[in-house]
Amino acid sequence: MSPQRISVVVPVYDEHENIQPCLRGLWKALEHLEHEILVCYDFDGDSTLSAIAAMPDRPPSVRLVKNDLGRGAANALRAGFAAATGDVVVTTMADLSDPPEVIPALAAKLRAEGVAVVSGSRYMPGGSQDGGPRFKGLCSRASSLALHRLAGVGTRDATTNFRAYDREFLRRTPVESTAGFEIALELTVKAHLSGAGVAEVPSRWTDRTAGESRFQMWKWAPHYLRWYWEAMAAPAFVWMVLGVLFLAALAFVGTYAGVVPQRDDLEWANVIAPGQWPSAEWWWSPFNEHRIPLPRVFFLALAWTTGDIRSGMFFDVFVLAGLASAMVLAARRLRGRTSYADACFPLLWLSVGNAENLLMMHQVSLVVPTAITSLLLLLVCTDPRPPALGRSLGIGLCVLGLPLCGAPGLTVAPPLLLWCLYAGRRAQSGSGGSGGSGGTPSQRAAGRVLFAAAGLTAALIGFYFVDFDNPARTAYLLEPLGVLRQAWLFLSLGFGPAAREAWPVSGWLSGALLTAVLLILGQVLVRRPAERLRALGILAVGAGIFSMAVSTGIARGNQDPFAGFALRYVTLPTPWLCCAALTFALYPPRAVGRFLGVTLFSATLLACMENARIGVEFGRRRAEQDFQFRDAIRRGFTVRELAITFWHDYYGNPQDLEDRLERLRLARFGPMADAQPTIEALPIPMFEAQPWLVTTLKAGPRKLEDQSVYLVPPECELHFPLPYGKRRMEARFGLYPLAYEFTPEGGVRFSLEFLSVGREPQILHERVLDTARRSEDRGTHSFVVDLPPGAEGALVLRTAFAGTARDERAFGYWTAVAIR
Repeated sequence: MSPQRISVVVPVYDEHENIQPCLRGLWKALEHLEHEILVCYDFDGDSTLSAIAAMPDRPPSVRLVKNDLGRGAANALRAGFAAATGDVVVTTMADLSDPPEVIPALAAKLRAEGVAVVSGSRYMPGGSQDGGPRFKGLCSRASSLALHRLAGVGTRDATTNFRAYDREFLRRTPVESTAGFEIALELTVKAHLSGAGVAEVPSRWTDRTAGESRFQMWKWAPHYLRWYWEAMAAPAFVWMVLGVLFLAALAFVGTYAGVVPQRDDLEWANVIAPGQWPSAEWWWSPFNEHRIPLPRVFFLALAWTTGDIRSGMFFDVFVLAGLASAMVLAARRLRGRTSYADACFPLLWLSVGNAENLLMMHQVSLVVPTAITSLLLLLVCTDPRPPALGRSLGIGLCVLGLPLCGAPGLTVAPPLLLWCLYAGRRAQSGSGGSGGSGGTPSQRAAGRVLFAAAGLTAALIGFYFVDFDNPARTAYLLEPLGVLRQAWLFLSLGFGPAAREAWPVSGWLSGALLTAVLLILGQVLVRRPAERLRALGILAVGAGIFSMAVSTGIARGNQDPFAGFALRYVTLPTPWLCCAALTFALYPPRAVGRFLGVTLFSATLLACMENARIGVEFGRRRAEQDFQFRDAIRRGFTVRELAITFWHDYYGNPQDLEDRLERLRLARFGPMADAQPTIEALPIPMFEAQPWLVTTLKAGPRKLEDQSVYLVPPECELHFPLPYGKRRMEARFGLYPLAYEFTPEGGVRFSLEFLSVGREPQILHERVLDTARRSEDRGTHSFVVDLPPGAEGALVLRTAFAGTARDERAFGYWTAVAIR
């Protein structure tokens, strides 16, 4: 092991004018420290040697080192490295451009932080540069800034040769530079890429006033570029992928997004227009089974500000791009460098396979809790120590915000709530975590913030279920294996909708990655107590995502055997894959982490093209629906005609669609401002349930003996909305007596048909009346029909010719229609 000594390496070439003041300055700065000054020269006739020999006050720590490796600054430095005996090796020039009084700070920084390289930085706060060629300085500053910002190199001055190196790092790191001073950039890049660490202290640089500079910019530039690209290749690739996918997502929304609200977006019709301020009760009122006051804030702010539902879609793109960028930076910070495999983050977050979220403004309600969960992951990954006050406030606000985002946040919150309690206890007691109140006042304050956040979040979760009426459309799935299968599907969906196409391969890959994460974190919890808090934080985020996956399986598993693969869920499981990627960057041995990271990246890359295909197909359908809707408005369709024509694509039933479209028309929101109003039909007194639509003007009320009936011609339809919760329909019907003689061959069919989005039409009742051939078909008939469980859509009473013969005088009638 090298002694605690600073070895200063000074390469020289005819520096007779500068060497004496240089050595005096070094001695003055270091005389009270254990050090040596190694003057490295190429040949015995160098004028620098005679100047040193002529010094009456030559410092006793000066040692002459002849470079036998070949001429040039790089070889002179290598010779000095080989001759150095100290634990810290500092390189400086003999031209008086570097301040020797900064050398102790360089050595102290290197020893204190355990890094491999510490740079004397001209470009950090406190640093400066005086003189020198302006173009050279501009190139140095720009390239250093790019390396620092994009590649994460730990210094803002990557080209200076005023550096301190750890001697053990120099011993084990081969030097390839032979041309000139690019050796400093080479060693800095190698320290960065190996994870050995790079730091900096402020320094100044002053252009030489005597002698001749040996720096040959155009000759050495290609050698500098080699190491510049070595450091920048992976970051450039990752940021290029992120930039391309970000622009592609923006183009996707710009190309396929509709301007007419659809499905869940229509639930906001009563408050979507500016000036329609919702009631206080509305903010906490359930949307299906979700209370979503926080996403509602974002939704209304965007809708009122822009008057265009596409603003929410572009908002989602920017949020997802921000998450991808934050994850790339977090991985770089944890690993110490950017890896090509970090391109998995933009591939996960910005895939256009996330089409349903990107093309529906209401999906802000899924993107906001996902963003909060991801931000929590980043906050718990930042530092293995208990969070300080500022980070505790951020964590507390995020945890508190989760139950305000409906089930996608509510189900994630409990594990993180528990982590807050544990982190708060650790903060209260200082880093030891042994209980009590041994922390500093700031640490105790941070602990109180985390305790308060946990308590308030628990109270908010309880309040969430006060007076909560679960509107579940079908029974819950409670069979354990079925629930776990749905949860497995849900977790696999993090790879995008391509996961369904690749099932079960995607499932096995997800299982393998999950197993690897659990093994790695389990080992950390057992063997690395200092990392326990951070590892538990990652586990808490992952447990929250798994809790959401299980909840989805329970709530949706009975509706569809592949409910966990629903396209709208794509963003929700993505944070668990980010947990995996950050775990692989942080904990395993480098080779293992690289293999696991490349595996995750390869899976996301393979899924990319299929995700794009699925997303574009979805987008084209959405754009075509929007075009047809707007074209119908241009052709003068009334609101009711729009609802009749488009309800299968736009909403659950035509009457509710009409109601929401009318609200948008009155608010003059978007294209609905140009829609024609509906002329309301008169009520039918003999019906308990009123039809929303009668398809002919020839129908009307009549008196038939002792009852009132509603007379309908053949080919007439009566449409009734079917709200959720109705269980049966009953009606009476028959052929009008004056039409008996006109009944055509084959008779007239009376039927009840059920229409619902995503289902084939279903005939619930059918009866053919042919009074010309069957006397029993005369008179009034009736039916009582049980409706499909959880049904929602429209019921249609239809009269139609049963055969090929037609006679428009074959009127029928309906009466006593009721839906209960």
